[in-house]
Amino acid sequence: MFGAAWQHDGAAKGPKPVGRGTCFVVVGNIVELPFLARPVCQG
Repeated sequence: MFGAAWQHDGAAKGPKPVGRGTCFVVVGNIVELPFLARPVCQG
């Protein structure tokens, strides 16, 4: 999913570090597989 909106820009210079840009949201499920030693994320 993504959407364009006004967002805080930590790299912007000036008194108002706000810019228009795209914000990507990443969602994943953490699953435990019986043949692996640690959980994995499927996205």
